[in-house]
This record gives sequence, structure tokens and C-alpha cells, in this order.
Amino acid sequence: MNRLFRLSILLALAAVSSCRCRPGPVDPVELGLRVAPTEGDFGRVLEGDTRTATVTLTASTRAPVNVALSTSDPFGVSPTEVEVPGGGDAIITVRFRAGNGASEGALTLTVGELSAQVPLRGFGVRPPPCLPSGECIISEYSLEEDRCIERQAPDDSACDPASVCLEQGRCRMGQCLGVARRCDDDDACTDDACAMDVGCIHTPHACPAPTVACQVATCDARMGCGFGNAPDLDRCGPIDCIEANFCYQGTCRRQPTPEGYPCSPAIACLPEATCQNQQCVRELEGDWTPAWSAPLQGRPTGELASLGSTIFFSMCLDVDAGFPEPDAGVDAGADAGDPFDGGLDPSDAGDTDAGERDAGATDGGVSDAGVVDGGAADAGLDGGLDASVPLVCGLSSYTGTGFLRFTRPYEDFSPRAVIGTSSEGVLVQRDGGLEVRTANTGAVRNELSFSGTREQLVIAGDRVFLLRNGALEQWRDGGVTLIANTDSSAELASGDALFSWNAASGVLTRFDLANDGGLTVQTAMAPPSMPGPLSVVNSEVLFGGAGRFTLDSDGGALWAPFDFSMTPYSTRYERGTLSSPFATDVFTENCDDAGVCETVVTSFDAMTGAPRWDAQVIGRGFFGRVVRAALVDGNAGDGVLTVTELLADDGGTRGEVALYLDGEQKALCHLPAVSGSIELAHFSGTALVLTTRRPDGGVVLESYGLGVLPVSRSGWPSPNGVNGSRSDR
Repeated sequence: MNRLFRLSILLALAAVSSCRCRPGPVDPVELGLRVAPTEGDFGRVLEGDTRTATVTLTASTRAPVNVALSTSDPFGVSPTEVEVPGGGDAIITVRFRAGNGASEGALTLTVGELSAQVPLRGFGVRPPPCLPSGECIISEYSLEEDRCIERQAPDDSACDPASVCLEQGRCRMGQCLGVARRCDDDDACTDDACAMDVGCIHTPHACPAPTVACQVATCDARMGCGFGNAPDLDRCGPIDCIEANFCYQGTCRRQPTPEGYPCSPAIACLPEATCQNQQCVRELEGDWTPAWSAPLQGRPTGELASLGSTIFFSMCLDVDAGFPEPDAGVDAGADAGDPFDGGLDPSDAGDTDAGERDAGATDGGVSDAGVVDGGAADAGLDGGLDASVPLVCGLSSYTGTGFLRFTRPYEDFSPRAVIGTSSEGVLVQRDGGLEVRTANTGAVRNELSFSGTREQLVIAGDRVFLLRNGALEQWRDGGVTLIANTDSSAELASGDALFSWNAASGVLTRFDLANDGGLTVQTAMAPPSMPGPLSVVNSEVLFGGAGRFTLDSDGGALWAPFDFSMTPYSTRYERGTLSSPFATDVFTENCDDAGVCETVVTSFDAMTGAPRWDAQVIGRGFFGRVVRAALVDGNAGDGVLTVTELLADDGGTRGEVALYLDGEQKALCHLPAVSGSIELAHFSGTALVLTTRRPDGGVVLESYGLGVLPVSRSGWPSPNGVNGSRSDR
């Protein structure tokens, strides 16, 4: 055997002698052990919980057996080594810490070079959130029932009472009870209480007013109510521009009124009046700047109307222009050169159908109380728009501060006219029908189609009345109710009651509508020559402003013509009437024999018909029109506010707003020349809202603050304004 062969044999033997290969898992019996149970199943365990089980090892030999024990997460074993006595038992503990979902593993038993494995498995359950149904209720997940189970919280457990006016909550038999919250702020000048929605509130305590002049109520946080001196120069009695009653060191003293002392608040465009040389002096004329103005992309049609200070009107524009999106942009003085026209024909200043007229009586802010469509089939709602231009028309709304609320196109894009508002929404007239649209979005709430040949409409408060083909109907909440049958040629007007007047037959009918739906009808005869149209003041009917017509309890009628002898003109054309419970103001165009005319407003006592005063609104020889008028409530309803448009020397127009009290002009406000011609006018709360067409054709919506002027009701719509004339001489 050569040397190389012997070296190979030695290396092979060395390799065999150094190999200690560990056998794979075997049956526990081969280890000399029996295992019970032969596998470990921990079942369903809540996530995060630990469940344990015992495993018994029994030695099948007479000699003791040393066993090493091991496993891996989420399983564990203790102890990790154990000596099983020969023929005896040893008990070990295996644990399972649950996660989320199924887990599998093994318990490994090692004896010497041999090992055996016991299978292990478990299922971790993640509980769903269990929300209690109320205070003092505990909701827990039940693993056994696989659902949330509620139980009462232990008594005296802390809880949060449902009311903010309770505190120190404690559970009692599943109910959270508390004691009344203490809201006393230890201040004698506040009244302390607890409101269910906000908690403790502290309102200033109303101390009794002193009975002595120049004393004021005071309050100390510790002592409570008391009295102290009023500030010096506080008024303590009558004040005029000669003498004034002022407080000085707690005493009322009469002394000369200081020069420049305010004696009347600001109105319209005029500043407050002040005492000058013992006279209350105010500038009587001034330029008026709008509180805000907003350019319009189209042409308003119909009328302006309002709910509170919110403005509504219909607008049409070029089909290519599109309606503007609501935004917060308000132009305080829009540029006269901006192109506002939207593709509409700027040459026509007409607004509504010439067949629409106003009886002159309104319902305290509703723009038109007597709209009459002279031809029901076509109300003429295009307002003079260019028929050759394709239009998109819709309802627009602005806030009282000039922000665009919405612009909603009408469903068929055709022109419509806003004719008033009520608690149901915005009343809109379309060709062949009426619509009520919501004030929030302009969507149709309900509608009524015309089928007759002649319709008349009156808005009286929240009610809308129709006279169609001799039937007087009430339209409300989308339904039509027959009130009475009358003559098809009658005229409607409204005040405290609803009146129907047939000039041809001389029949006057009054309808008193009770809240419960009842109806009282009173009919009287009058001479058929009485003029129309009629307007109404309370229970008295005024025919065309020419006189006073009353009904008595026996069904008789009394006609008393107004006395116009105070104006020395031979020709008189009655143009419009404003009526209140105190006064009836009649606008007339009076012309002399030479054809020189003036526009005059004459005020009559509404109860007696006696003349009170008159005032010239448009002077002799001037051309213009009264666009809008409104009564101004004085102590006896003795004022009128007019919006006029006059022809300027340069061929353009100028707008003016004038206030007349007791026949004297007390204020004259000039609208900006850049505003151009007035198209629509409306009194909304304490503001005058206008749409004007500028010289470049742009249309602007403008608002002018009236200040403290108590405007009570407005007159006829703009298109039917009082038209003056100018002599050709």
C-alpha cells in the first residue's frame, strides 16, 4: 500500500469520526416519553390576551428522562427544562398570546440527540368598537357571543350629565344624575341663569330708572343698584335752537342752545341739521352718492321687489353672455366706461308691458298691488328688448349690501316680470301664467297657467287674488279657490278689503275675507260715470284719485269729489294716487290755455276729502316724469318722496329725489350724472334701489340710503310714471 493511499484512508476516517449529524423530529415514544395531549389548540382568544394550557409528560422508562422544551412566538413554555422521573409524570405550562388572526407553531421536546414536536395553534380575535348607548352604560365585547353586550355602570360611577345645567354627575341604576349647576358670578349687577343650550349666562341687571332729572341708574358689583349724576350736557327736557335743557353736575339747567348743536338727523343725501342763529338749518340740496352699485350683464325686466332688504328682479341677456356667478364684488362707484350691455338693445328704455297698470294702492312694501294684464295671452314681458337677439332670461337676487346671491335662468329662458313678493316667495308673471319662486334659490314653488281671455291680479299681504272670466279666485299654496262670481269687465283693487268695480254698470262690490275662510259681500250702486281705475284706503274707495267713495251699512254709496280749485289750470290729467289712512296724494299734470304744463302733487285728508296742501313736482315748461313715489309718515302722514327724471340741457337726463312735507320741498338730492337714465325704482326698507342705464348702454343696480325717512308705501311702477311735458314755445 503506497503512501498516498494510506493518507486518503486516514482523512476519510477522520471525517467520519468528526460528524455528529442531528436527526429530524421523531415520535415522542422514541424519546421514552408519552405526551398528553398530543396537540395544543387554544381556540379563540381576544387580541392581546394570554391563554395557558398544561401538557403532561410521562416517562416510559425506569430511568429518569431529562427533557429540554422550546417554542416560538406567539407561543411560550415554562419551564424550559424538566426531569421526568422514571415511570412518573412531569407537568409543563404552554401559553399563547393572541394577535389578530390565526397562529400556528410547535412545542419541541429534546432528549439527547433526538427531538419530537407537539403541534400548537390558536386564533386571535380583534374586538369591534363597542359604543355605549348612553351615559352610565358599559358596552363590552363578548367573545363567547361574538357581539357587544351592554350592562349598567356601577352606582356612583362618575358621568357627564346630558344637560349643561347639571354638574357632578353620578350613575344611579343606569341613569346619570347631577346637581344644578351654580352660575352665580358674585356680581350684583348681573342676572345669572343657566340656558340649556349654552350653559351659564350673565345678563346685565335692569336697575330701576330714577324719577329725578339728570340722575341715571348705576350698579355696583357688590352693593347693587343705585343712582348717580347723568353726564354733563345730557338732554333733560325740550330742546330747540333757542333754549335747551342740559344736565350739569346732576341738575337740569335751562340755557341758550349752543351754536352748531344738532337739531335734526341726516336724511338721504343731506347731513344732519344744526342750530345756526337760533334756527334749525340744513342744506336743502345736495349730490347723492350710492351706498353701493353693481354692474349688470343684462337688462332687467318687469319690476324690482324685495323681501326685507333682499332685492329680486328678472334679467335678460345675450345668449352668448351667460349669467354671472355669485360673488362678493361690489363697485362703490362703477366706471361709466365699462361695457355692461350684454348684447341687449340699449335704445329702448321700456320696462314692462304698457298694458300693466297699478291701481296706486300697495300693501306696505309690495311693489305693485294692482297689476292688470290687458291681454292675457301675451303679457308683453320682453320690456322692449331687441327681438332679433337670442336671449337667456332668469331671476336675479342681491343682498341689501350689494352682493349677488344667485342668478337662476328660467326653465324656458323666456322673459318674465317680477311683480311682487309674499311670505311664499317671489311672484313672477310669465306669458300665459304666474309662478311663485323660492326666495333662497329662485326655483319654482308652484305655478298657475291662464286659460281665459282676460285676467287681473291683486297682491294683498300674503294672498294673491285673480279675476278671470268673471270669477274672483284666491291663489295660495299652489291651489286656486273660488271666492265669488262677479262681472268679467270689473276692475280689482285692495286695501283692508278686496273691491271689485264695474264702471259700465256702476256696481261696486266689497269682499271681506275672514281668517277662517268666511266671506262677507257688500254691494252698492254708483253712477256709471265715476272715473277709474280705483284705489283703496281702508274701507274707502278712491276712484282714480278724483274723489272719495264710501259704503254705508245699508248698502248705499256716497261720492265726494276732491277739490282741485287750488291749482288755477284749465286742463288736468290725473296721473297717479298714493293712499294711506291719513292722506290721499294725487299726482296731476296741469296745463294752462297756452299748453304750458306742470306736474303737481295734491294732498287730501283721507277721511274728509278736504285739501291739505299741494306742491310742484315738475315745473312749468320742463319735460320729465315721476318714476316712483312713496308716502313718508309724519305725525299725520303728511309727506311724499318722489323720484323724478328730467331732460337736461345737453339732451341727456338727470335724476332727482325730492322730499315734500306740508307742501314744502325739504330736500332735493341729485343722482350722479354718470348713472344716466332711471329704468326701475323701488323702496326697500331704508334704501332706494334703482337700475340705471348709463350713456354707454351699461346697466347698473344702485342703492341709496334714506336714513331716518319712514317710507311707508310706494306708488305706481316705473313704466306708468307721471309724464310731464314741455311747451314747444
